[in-house]
Formats: sequence, structure tokens, C-alpha cells
Amino acid sequence: MSDSIFEITDYCLNKKNISFILKENIFKNYQEISNKYMDYNNATNKTINNAGNKTINNAGNKTINNAGNKTKNDFFIKEQDKLFWMLYIFENGYDNYIMLGKNTYVFEMKEKTKLIKKIKENKKDLKHFKIKISDIESDLLYSKKINITTLFILLTLKNINFLYYTENLIYQWKKNGNEKMFILKHDILDNIYFNEDKALTDEYFESLKQSRLLVDSLKKPVRGLSYYKVGDLKEMCKILKINIMKNAKKTFSKKELYEKIIQKIS
Repeated sequence: MSDSIFEITDYCLNKKNISFILKENIFKNYQEISNKYMDYNNATNKTINNAGNKTINNAGNKTINNAGNKTKNDFFIKEQDKLFWMLYIFENGYDNYIMLGKNTYVFEMKEKTKLIKKIKENKKDLKHFKIKISDIESDLLYSKKINITTLFILLTLKNINFLYYTENLIYQWKKNGNEKMFILKHDILDNIYFNEDKALTDEYFESLKQSRLLVDSLKKPVRGLSYYKVGDLKEMCKILKINIMKNAKKTFSKKELYEKIIQKIS
């Protein structure tokens, strides 16, 4: 074949030739077609630019957008242990998860065994979290689904910062030098988890904190009643949008305010 690709471009439906056809009025409604083309491109670009959140839920419809990875739409985690696999995908990408095929259970147990070994090796560093290491090990080895506390410990071992929030609570753990942030939204009502991808994590945290109670423990978000003053409880009620007035002249008692807070965050 003697003709090169450059010699036959006059006959190709490339961008230049399509533009020429339209402008030569071969199609009389050039402006209409052009406008539709522009509208379509704008809509497509807008959709792509807005696809910044990673959504993972137990129902199965999810979207992942990791820096450096391709965007994956409408995927689901078929395994029971959603949190474990969310962390795996966060670290390794969805493509690697898919490549595991059907033998994910064997892989999962091998990985969990490695993690238990790593936990044993770092017991001293984990002591200040005031969490029973044996509980974490048991959760990894015997539970069908690891809990939030276990996920948190795994993140600390992997030097990944953690931002967890519900409709009413927010918790953040950060360590100097850590570059990654794992953001987890928990829909307590339906027990669904959403893993989010946000570039400006500090700004996002401040925004979430405006309408949520900031806690310093995942295992016990609220301390005992005696720890708080009435003013503290009233301030917590304000954040959680809890009415503190029993009637027009009297506020609820300290115990009543405390119980309302517990009920709200449960």
C-alpha cells in the first residue's frame, strides 16, 4: 500500500473535515448541530469533573476516583468484609481488586494473618490508644466484618490519617508525616459506609465540624455524665440541634440533656 496515512486524511471524518462540511452548509442547520455538540461536550466535562467522590455501600453501587488511578463507575464489593476491602482498594486500586478474581477469601485470610503479625510486632506503639490488642486480633481472625476500631488500628499501622463521620459525630486522627487520608462516612441508620476522596481534607474537616460533635474516641465518643458541666452539655446540644428548653422558662436538667445527646448520636 503506497499511500501513507497522511495522504488520505482528506477523506477521513476528522475534526477538521467535519468542521469544513458543516461550514459549507452541506447541513443547513450547522449552528444547531454546533450548539448541540458544544452542549454535549460541556455536559460531559461537567459530569467528569464532578465525579470526585468515592462512594462505596453495602447495596453495591459505588464510584471510585483515586489519584493516579482510572475512574471506576458502578462497581461493588461482593465480599462481606466491606471495610477491609475498602482499605485494600484505597491502597491498591480497584483494578488490582478485580484481578484477584473469585479467590478473594483465601487472599483476605492471608492478608489478615499478616496484619495480626504486624499488630503483635507493634504492640508497644498501639498501647496509648487504650484498645485491647486481643480484641483487634480476634476481630480480624474470627469476625466476618471488621469493626471501625479495627479499621482505625490498621490505618495507624499503615501510616494513613483517618477522618470518620456520621450525621452527628466526627472523629479525626492525624500524624505528622502521613501523606494519605482515609475518609469514611457512616450512615448509621442503614449501616452503610461511603469512602470519600477529597483533595482539601483540612477544609472538608472544618466544614463537617460545624454541624457535628467532635469526639476524641471512636469506641466511647461521649464520656460519663460526671465529666461534663451543664454548660458543656448545652453547647453539645447546640451543635446537635437539640432543644434544651423543657418549657418556656425552664431548661432540661443535666441528666436529661445528657440522655438527649446519647439518644441523638446513637
